[in-house]
Amino acid sequence: ASSNGRVAVVEWLAAHNAGNVNARHVPSGLTPLHAATQSHFVGASLLPIVRCLLRHGADPSLRDRSGNLALDLSRFDLPRSLGWADER
Repeated sequence: ASSNGRVAVVEWLAAHNAGNVNARHVPSGLTPLHAATQSHFVGASLLPIVRCLLRHGADPSLRDRSGNLALDLSRFDLPRSLGWADER
């Protein structure tokens, strides 16, 4: 739900403790916060999902198996999803 822009679903799951907001995808090590920040749902959907996950205890200091924070993934994905060139 966090990677598909499903704000209402993420809110409901988090509010009802229906999932671990820090659960990891095997084998990537991605958390729901990683998934939300690297999704292509920008603008109205992305920020509310990130805020919801953080409000419900998502840990922004967790790293995936490649050593990336959710913030690191957002830096790579957001410019591409907005049509910006990678400036590195």
